[in-house]
Amino acid sequence: MANPIVVRSLDEIQFWSRIMKEHALFLSLGFTYEQQQLIAEAQQFITLFERIEEKLARFTVNTDIRQVQAFNNEVYQAAVAIWSYKRKVLGLTLRCEITTNNYPLLVDHISREAAYFATRLKDLNEGRLAPEPDTIIQENLFFLRIMADHAKFIGHLLDPSERKLVEQAAEFSHDFDQLVFQAVDLDSMRPQSETVPILDQFLDQNRVSVASLRDFKKTARELIEACRIKSNIHPLLADHTFREAERFLEIIDLFDAHLTKVKQY
Repeated sequence: MANPIVVRSLDEIQFWSRIMKEHALFLSLGFTYEQQQLIAEAQQFITLFERIEEKLARFTVNTDIRQVQAFNNEVYQAAVAIWSYKRKVLGLTLRCEITTNNYPLLVDHISREAAYFATRLKDLNEGRLAPEPDTIIQENLFFLRIMADHAKFIGHLLDPSERKLVEQAAEFSHDFDQLVFQAVDLDSMRPQSETVPILDQFLDQNRVSVASLRDFKKTARELIEACRIKSNIHPLLADHTFREAERFLEIIDLFDAHLTKVKQY
């Protein structure tokens, strides 16, 4: 029987390595011609995560756990390195040392995802399958903020003349801001807030909103790919945000399954 740590490790690396590679691409596209050094560094990260994806293909769920743990350590170093690069870019931007088309919030957003990825790998190598049951609120808080950011990015990258879509993005932004604040409140009430009925309702409410945003992203992606709307959104970015919404829904389902088991005892 496959080791669950191995299965989860390979799944996390498969998903997040692609995300990290795409982050490097998006950053590179946002730099100006004069910022060749930063573009070159982004390209190095694209190559680095492509190599990680190539190595990942050699592993299976039956691979010895020690080999997977060694790979986790290698990928962890890559995740930390790209996090450091993203924070450097954010610092340069906030100090007005560079001007790019990368919003500071976007750079912060993608650095939070790199930190999350690194933490997941560290947890797995320490034998903690993720997400742990007692981190339901914190895990949701992380992803709710990611979804709120996505809504804001979409709204700002759509052409202003796409008034209806801009309005829809603003509504999603407001909805997820409220869910973030609600999660912050629940988090401050921990551990007393970690009751099954409260967590059940929390997950159900989040699932509805995330599914709705996922569908909106899917529609936007299809319209962008068909060149039917006006925007500065790269087709890959549209697909990127869609995949992250799908990932959040998968995590909600994992938590829901855990709570169902708890209720059975």
